[in-house]
Amino acid sequence: AAGGAGGGQAAENGGSGEGPLPIPPLAAKTEEAHRALLGQVREAFEQGLKQGAEESEALQQYLNRMQAVESLHLSACRDLQAEVKEEAQRLRETSERMRSEADENIRLREEARALRTELAKAHSELVQERAATRAGIARLSQN
Repeated sequence: AAGGAGGGQAAENGGSGEGPLPIPPLAAKTEEAHRALLGQVREAFEQGLKQGAEESEALQQYLNRMQAVESLHLSACRDLQAEVKEEAQRLRETSERMRSEADENIRLREEARALRTELAKAHSELVQERAATRAGIARLSQN
């Protein structure tokens, strides 16, 4: 009986066994379900690609903004570094000038001290000369 059932299908298809067999109703529903699922998979894949592209674009825009900010920050740091170098150079020059002026001040104080000593000595000599001159005049007046 089982062989007869198979032979009956061959007879329904034209008797020769050539050509496609008709799809049973359950298989047609399964194929339809597979096609629907495949369509959903394709749709989800395309949606994922679209979402990935949008996220990639947003990330690229964020990176561009970050690069612009970093560029500005780097430029500001370089400007500040140049300003600090200039100020350091001014401080070194000022320090050198102050050191030089301090040395000159010390030299001038020593020179002033030497001049005061010389002046005091000259004053003392002058006082002695006056005293000697007065004594000489007094002796001449007495004679």
